[in-house]
Amino acid sequence: MGRHSAPRTIPKAAVLALPLAAVVGIAGVAALVDDDSRGNDAAGSTSPRTGLSACSSVTPMRITTTEDLAPVLGQVVQREETRGDDCIDYTVDVQSSSVTASALMSGDDDRTQVWIPDSTLWAERVTSAAPSTKLDLGSVVATSPVVFAIPRAAASAARPGPLTWSQLISQHAVPLKVASPERSTSSLLALLGAKQAVASSPQDTRALQGLLLTLSRSTTDEGSLRRQALTQAVAAPAFPTSEQQLAHLNQTNPKTPLRAMTPSDATPQLDYRVVTVAGANAPSDDSVAKLRDALADAQSVDALRRAGFRVGASEGPDLQGVPATLPKVIGTPRATDADTALRTWVTMSRQTRMLAVIDTSESMKKPAIPGMNRLQLASGAALKALEKFPPSSEIGLWTFDLAHGSQPRDWVERVPIRRVDDKVGPVTQRQALARSAMSLQWQRANGTAVHDTIWAGYQQLQRTYQPDYANALVLLTDGKNEDPGSMSEAQLVANLRQVGKDSSRPVRLVLIAISEDADLAALQRIAKAVPDGQAYDARQPENILGIMQTALSSREIAAPAQ
Repeated sequence: MGRHSAPRTIPKAAVLALPLAAVVGIAGVAALVDDDSRGNDAAGSTSPRTGLSACSSVTPMRITTTEDLAPVLGQVVQREETRGDDCIDYTVDVQSSSVTASALMSGDDDRTQVWIPDSTLWAERVTSAAPSTKLDLGSVVATSPVVFAIPRAAASAARPGPLTWSQLISQHAVPLKVASPERSTSSLLALLGAKQAVASSPQDTRALQGLLLTLSRSTTDEGSLRRQALTQAVAAPAFPTSEQQLAHLNQTNPKTPLRAMTPSDATPQLDYRVVTVAGANAPSDDSVAKLRDALADAQSVDALRRAGFRVGASEGPDLQGVPATLPKVIGTPRATDADTALRTWVTMSRQTRMLAVIDTSESMKKPAIPGMNRLQLASGAALKALEKFPPSSEIGLWTFDLAHGSQPRDWVERVPIRRVDDKVGPVTQRQALARSAMSLQWQRANGTAVHDTIWAGYQQLQRTYQPDYANALVLLTDGKNEDPGSMSEAQLVANLRQVGKDSSRPVRLVLIAISEDADLAALQRIAKAVPDGQAYDARQPENILGIMQTALSSREIAAPAQ
């Protein structure tokens, strides 16, 4: 399969031989797959041919599905082959939906004829990214809501009773971790579900962005989260998984059962849909219809339910923390929403290299809120945002107003860009930034030189560009360009457009208007000159803290000002 790892083929006889208690999920399947992974494709046809031997001709069908569904699917196709009525020789390959989707998008998968991913979202992402890859979306075989697995130690400290997405996001309920949403369907749906659930609340949206920034820097794989949860360690976090996966985990680890938690306002859901891959190797409509019928018969439905799946309107496994009646089910997200979220996640997971530039012109002395002027409010918000950056971040600080006798340029480097955990004399860079921000003073009888400062800061970041970081210039101002000797807005925009074409050294530009005196329209025009440039409207004092913290501590999160 080209650069993709080959799917693991599970012998149907071996799957059928698994005890029913271990039919579900990762632990039993992983052991089985590891034992068989040294074989070859012939492993899929090692089962007895009692039924198929009577067929004058046999139609091959290769099905790719997840580790969760593979054991039950193996039982179903083994039963069909034993009957021999359909004369179809099934092979079941086990591979994560994300890997299969990637292979189909790139055209590297020429094996799969039928695909049963754990969410329709993966199929929709394939057709969105690769329209030439034709997929026929068939019936849903089973579903499983996304829940949060809460380890026993964490459960004792968790808030009692049902929890909303808002309470989960605030981290006051129980600490959370997620597996990488690029590979984990449960984590991807949980993040998209959370975003949808709190979309109407600016406060919760900002809290979610801060949480995502933290989570993106500490992701692990689902196996590690499960192992940690089973240790009964006090620090073991809650994590998103499916109801079916959690039921299997508790079934195979009865001494350390985990509690489930379902957000009380809405929940995402995994859905296992039969998808036919069109092309020269596509199976006939009749053979796919027979597979769908086999998966929908009473015996298969019973096996799916015993394995922890829901079929139709059936109840799920009896898990502590899952209500008898599920809350509203969040519909399958759009492929474009998932693509945007995944790009954002990748960007957020990179460490930040940021130059913060704060306006110190005389207008910054004006009151913002009772007891605090604009400069104090801006620097205070920057300090709050600084607390969120991990030690490996690189941050520097400039101020700007207008050049004067003791200041030959419009801008002043207060703290050079360094890692925030670097030592700067007796203090760390983080402490040096905090001290400098707290000591900033507005400059008497001085205006604002916005254009030349933006251009100087952007050039500085491109000259010193670090490819392993997300490089960004963040400028905060309460005014407009007041330097008659500076470049014009048109010249600045032209310069930024030119250097912004250098895709090998992308620098994000974030411009924040922090008072009614700021020229937001001009900042918007300037920000649009570069990819990912954004202008934020923080002109109302009550909005400054939240918007500045979001803009300084996150990337590609809040929508730019309109």
